[in-house]
Amino acid sequence: MKSINKLSLVALTVMSLIPAMTLAQNSGNKGYLVDGPGRIVTSGYGLCWHTGEWTPALAVEPCDPVIKRVVSVPPMPEPKAVVIAAAPPPPVPTPMPKKISFSADALFAFDKAIVKPEGKVMLDDLVRQLNEPLTAKF
Repeated sequence: MKSINKLSLVALTVMSLIPAMTLAQNSGNKGYLVDGPGRIVTSGYGLCWHTGEWTPALAVEPCDPVIKRVVSVPPMPEPKAVVIAAAPPPPVPTPMPKKISFSADALFAFDKAIVKPEGKVMLDDLVRQLNEPLTAKF
């Protein structure tokens, strides 16, 4: 018995909403969710709710003031000339780092802090290589 009462209550509620929905559809606020008297329904923050029929042409001032202003702006004139800047030059490739290693035996005598003559030649050659200008060989 209780389920029949619940079902009849739901049916009565739905039937009472149908006239309100037809009134809302006939209101002048197309594109927005409206209540029974045709007023736009807003959220707790004052935001309006669009329907699936909403377009920018249907925008109203309290809900979409920015869109309304944009719709009334005259079209922009065509640009007269377009200047295209030259493309930047391609980046200069950087050479890959070269690994250089020296043996401590080649630079110093055992248990000594003095550089050997062969070690001086090797270090001078390294300094010469570092001072050469970078030239990419690709």
